[in-house]
Amino acid sequence: MGYKKAFIYCACLFSAGIIFQFIAGDLDPSFLRYPWGAIGAALYVYLLFVFNYSADRYPRLHKFYDRYACVASLASMVMITVLFGLVRQDVHRTGLLSALGFTRMTASWPFNILLIYFTTTLGLNLVEDLYHFRQRKPVLMLLHSCVFVVLLAGIFGSGDKVRVRVSAQQNEPTDTGIHEGKPYLLPFTITLHAFSMEEYPAKIHMVDTLSGSTSEAHIMLERAGERGNLGEWEIKAERCYETAVPDSAGFRELEHIGAAPALRLHALNRRTKRQASGWVSCGSFLFDPSYLMVDDRYALFMPPRTAKHYLSDISVRDERGKIHPFRITVNHPARMGSWYIYQAGYDTRRGRWSTSSVFECVHDSWYQAVRIALWLLLLTGAWILFAAGDRRGNAR
Repeated sequence: MGYKKAFIYCACLFSAGIIFQFIAGDLDPSFLRYPWGAIGAALYVYLLFVFNYSADRYPRLHKFYDRYACVASLASMVMITVLFGLVRQDVHRTGLLSALGFTRMTASWPFNILLIYFTTTLGLNLVEDLYHFRQRKPVLMLLHSCVFVVLLAGIFGSGDKVRVRVSAQQNEPTDTGIHEGKPYLLPFTITLHAFSMEEYPAKIHMVDTLSGSTSEAHIMLERAGERGNLGEWEIKAERCYETAVPDSAGFRELEHIGAAPALRLHALNRRTKRQASGWVSCGSFLFDPSYLMVDDRYALFMPPRTAKHYLSDISVRDERGKIHPFRITVNHPARMGSWYIYQAGYDTRRGRWSTSSVFECVHDSWYQAVRIALWLLLLTGAWILFAAGDRRGNAR
């Protein structure tokens, strides 16, 4: 085929995907739900063998999966993945990029058509390897097989993925969530026992009360006696409370639900020598924020602190009645059979004092096949490294 024709063919597939995107909208994988996904995968693999057998009788068919087609399909997948990676993925966005499907990569026709083409070229070469097993290197065959299984599961298993959003209140067992806007009954019950959060230190900004603009510059004062500069103003922390509540004297330190960080600040204008002192707090769901006016126009304020790390202590009761305790953090889910329970959110209004957590329960019946393939891929990589090391040692 040649590289030029191979890349032109990929460009034609991309253009066809754009046309389908405009005509049909996003690709809905729901038609691949079990058992249709498994049937489709089996039929797809069968057709690969039929196509490869036909290519022996009609050599012109080889051009669809020769080395030029393989390189072009792989390069096209890399390019479109980078392209989509540069665009923010947001299903609610509008405009040209949204119409082209660039804001919803996994549901866009251009991406899926090129993905299927790349998977097909890989699959046909794998079938070719199987037909000529003795002339092929086993390590490369295993490498191709692992990648093919991962791609096959990703394509034909996309309809079997279930994502259930669960909002759990503390000490209230729940076994129901929301999936695609409808109630979904889970095969287990989740009970939230405790929620905890670690926050970044409080930031102090300068705000223009006339225009409402906020300075990009900020300072962080964590202990009494620390100083910082905001424009012409030198800011000194006189008192720092991690958790405090307002009282008649300003704020008093108290570890209690709804307490918030509070700082007593002293501000000095280095040019005019004007001074101001007072309390600054970001407030909480129980009381309003507190500002410090340093002159007739500008004020110091503390925005709500951002979460650094948060986790939930939960227990999960399975269908047999057995209880499993878990501690879930972001990117460290709990596993119940083929279900994974992710920490997805919390009550942002209450912040660190949240008494509820939001979990995302994900089920993927193809996950085990992908997991085995990935482990085999890792072992194959180690095999290649050791083999390369042995060859270098023998060469010496």
